[in-house]
Amino acid sequence: MKHTFNFRNFIVIATLILSSLACGLGNSEATPTLESVPVAEAPTALPNPTAAPAVPLGDETRLDDQGFAFRPLPDYQLDTSFGAQLLAPGADPDTGPAFMLVGGTAFDGTTAASLIDSLKSSEVIVSEPQAITLDGREGLVADIQRTTGNLLGRVVAVMVTPQQQFVVFGVAPQAQWEAEIASLFDALLGSVKLFEMESTSAAEPATTVELTEIRQWANSATASSQYGSSNWSALQATGAPNVTACADDGDAWAAAKSTTVEWLEVTFAVPVEPTQVNVHISYNPTYITKMELIDLDGVSHQIYGFEARSYSECPTIFSVDMTENGYQASRLKITIDQSTSPSWVEIDAVELVGMGDASLLGTEPAIEPTQPAAAGFDTPDGFLVATGRRKGFRYPGTIPRFVGHRL
Repeated sequence: MKHTFNFRNFIVIATLILSSLACGLGNSEATPTLESVPVAEAPTALPNPTAAPAVPLGDETRLDDQGFAFRPLPDYQLDTSFGAQLLAPGADPDTGPAFMLVGGTAFDGTTAASLIDSLKSSEVIVSEPQAITLDGREGLVADIQRTTGNLLGRVVAVMVTPQQQFVVFGVAPQAQWEAEIASLFDALLGSVKLFEMESTSAAEPATTVELTEIRQWANSATASSQYGSSNWSALQATGAPNVTACADDGDAWAAAKSTTVEWLEVTFAVPVEPTQVNVHISYNPTYITKMELIDLDGVSHQIYGFEARSYSECPTIFSVDMTENGYQASRLKITIDQSTSPSWVEIDAVELVGMGDASLLGTEPAIEPTQPAAAGFDTPDGFLVATGRRKGFRYPGTIPRFVGHRL
């Protein structure tokens, strides 16, 4: 029996915003015409952001490839796998309170008004946009309201240059939005700094290399600790999976202690533009709290982050799908939190899938995907699409899920 877990399926409003931005972040598909609805009056006032927010904020986070920086809200969960996503402590990922900031390249003719107008649909009411100044640049601000579910929010759109756009939105249940979240939105907005995105043209290779899908197992590994120098060592997480049952098995990596926060870092032979990571967990899945791909410049890209939790399927393949990554990586760091685990968390193997230069392998990769060696595992399925996403769009971001059998 397959066990599927959809991580942080964005609410309808977030999905609409992502779809409207997809065209400016590399999607060449035509945007369908959305049904217009009457524009509601703004539920609350729409002030310009204050330069000195009353809310204490964290240290500045800078996204050079998207042309903005900001200071995150205290205690909010931050994910920068696509733009910057902030989820309130203990919040329901489907309703918030949550915020998202996204920058990117815009199509010719894109305006702040067209960005906000694209959000109108039968599911979302958008108030009449008002002028706003954000970090010295003119933009528009509007309140947004879901037609069902008592969700309120606000969106700000700015054209940093004629070719570069920036959008920030926040959303929460109505009572929370009116009581506290609207003021937090203003504080977050007041910390935003906008700048022109770094040009990547100089880094483009002189010759074009044909990229091929490459599936590869880790060929080296290090860890924060290991239970033994041979059995349960970090080296046991390299190569194809060879643990066939849910068991405490020396052929998998285990940390020195069973109640600690630990990390495992694995390396792969060929750098790829990553599309998928598959972690084979053979004992006490999953308790993974963070996964980071490390690019060729040593910059970490978080592709997963969530609280520690257990799953009944064991062994399990924990998979994360990615799109719109724009970098090459050959290293992966996995962080686990065993503080609530009944015993050791053990990782048998790690697979990286992505587009890379097949000539670096020495031999051409097989046309068919590599199959896990261990009996009782299913090959990971393709992309999962979150409920509420509209057909015809390629949605950026990451979608983790679990594929496994109880043996």
